[in-house]
Amino acid sequence: ARLYEDRQDSRRAEKIYNSIVDKYPEYSACHLRMAIISAREGQYEKAHNLLNKILAGNPTELDAKYLNGVFLAMAQQWDKGLKAFAEVKGIDREDKATLLQMANIWFDTAFQDKKDVRNQEKMLKNLGHALEYYERVLRLEPNNIYAANGVGAVLAQKGYLEFAKDIFTDVHEATAAEI
Repeated sequence: ARLYEDRQDSRRAEKIYNSIVDKYPEYSACHLRMAIISAREGQYEKAHNLLNKILAGNPTELDAKYLNGVFLAMAQQWDKGLKAFAEVKGIDREDKATLLQMANIWFDTAFQDKKDVRNQEKMLKNLGHALEYYERVLRLEPNNIYAANGVGAVLAQKGYLEFAKDIFTDVHEATAAEI
């Protein structure tokens, strides 16, 4: 099934996953994979339902909770996405991927109503939350280029362009060294 997924043949992959689930209904990995396929195809409701199946049987399944947050964020359901990630964070406070996703949501929501000057305060508040989460990730993993890039983006939006430029340069050099 994974080979079919890699070859972008979702129908065959799902057929195999469904046959496995028919025999082993509690095998959550198949539900996770089918949820990922559904989300890739823009079927967020279906993906959400598959994840809820897993969570009904195992309410502390971190992968399902995390993916639920990712899919909700992809569908721009920011509040629900933050809530899903908060549930993961409640189980694993140091999950870097979750903290990074939460930072990204706070960053993205800072600019929802850019045209409305009254939302300047909300924008700065959300950027502050984003910065907080990016910094938490960096404390846990100092070389995390995604979090460092996020810090640079927040600083640039707040007008600290020289600091942001330095961070972006460091991120660029770090990624160039990995290639």
